[in-house]
Amino acid sequence: MNATIKCLNLSAKVLLIVMLTLTCIAQHNNPNQPGPSPQVKQTAEAVTGYWVGYMTTSLPGIKPEQFPWE
Repeated sequence: MNATIKCLNLSAKVLLIVMLTLTCIAQHNNPNQPGPSPQVKQTAEAVTGYWVGYMTTSLPGIKPEQFPWE
């Protein structure tokens, strides 16, 4: 039984490696695809940077809690 588990473990690892390899190969750049719109670029530039402050969590049934965020 121990040999069966080791065999299944090895098979799972091999399958994972094959799936990750195929996923990486399938992700290629399409030169015909247009870039993001000017509005998307402007928004991305506006929020890019180092943000520091406080964040408040608010979940149903629990009182809101504030914590530092860096």
